[in-house]
Amino acid sequence: MGHILQQLLTTADMSEISGQQNVEWDAVHVSAYVMRMWLMRGDTLRSLSYHWETGKQLDADEVDTIIAGTLTKALLVLGSP
Repeated sequence: MGHILQQLLTTADMSEISGQQNVEWDAVHVSAYVMRMWLMRGDTLRSLSYHWETGKQLDADEVDTIIAGTLTKALLVLGSP
């Protein structure tokens, strides 16, 4: 999502320097990491989550489950050889 936002929200006039073009390789992922960390805040995730028909938000237990699952996945990736 962060990469998409970086491409879509660029305000550079020249395409050669817009979005992810000509950005140092270690800086390309900054927006994706910021978005991921922002969405790992329970209040942010809950405020952005609505059922498309009912408009019901995720409850606190569902948000906690999503965050815990994401963190567990991250730990598994770090622990793999």
